[in-house]
Amino acid sequence: PEPEVTEDTFKYISESDLDTLGSGHRLVERFTLYRDFYKLHDIKNANVALDSLKHSKTAFNRWMYNKNSAIDRIAEDPFGFINYLVGKIPFFLFFFTPFFAFFFWLIYSRRRYTYMEHMIFIFHIFSFLFLAFLICLIPDTFLNDGVFSGLVFVFIGPFYFYKALRNFYKQSRLITILKFVFLNIVFWISSSIAALIFFAATAAAY
Repeated sequence: PEPEVTEDTFKYISESDLDTLGSGHRLVERFTLYRDFYKLHDIKNANVALDSLKHSKTAFNRWMYNKNSAIDRIAEDPFGFINYLVGKIPFFLFFFTPFFAFFFWLIYSRRRYTYMEHMIFIFHIFSFLFLAFLICLIPDTFLNDGVFSGLVFVFIGPFYFYKALRNFYKQSRLITILKFVFLNIVFWISSSIAALIFFAATAAAY
């Protein structure tokens, strides 16, 4: 739970003081100020709040203040936000796949495959994993456990990915294992960064 804000703990920052901060620090301080003000006074109208704070009623400031309502909606109905997030996953995969295909194109540069063929292969892998997770949600929901999704994540997914690399690119087991390890490292690092950006963007648009 978020800490309670009182008149004694509320820290006001003028817009001129915010302008002296670096861009990242300024963004965090502005959001913290608006969130604390919202919790303290429960003013939902952004224009009224910004007048009280003596901050400019720019489109960005109004948008940032209005995110307080989105945070409340997420806290009140987290499953609604999860459903909204799941609905955006195809867009995430669509934008992430070309980036991931670039690494396939690099490590399989000696093979006669086009960039588009790598893209199709990756879409195939993602489609399998997405479908497998959706199927596993049914028994996991009834059992109130994530055991089946865990099996897909830890065993079935990696095994399917390895077999798909071996069958599609037709290289030796050793070469395939080495490339499998490299691609997994690239995937987890890049997907973690992309997922954070995706989550932040989805939350911002919610």
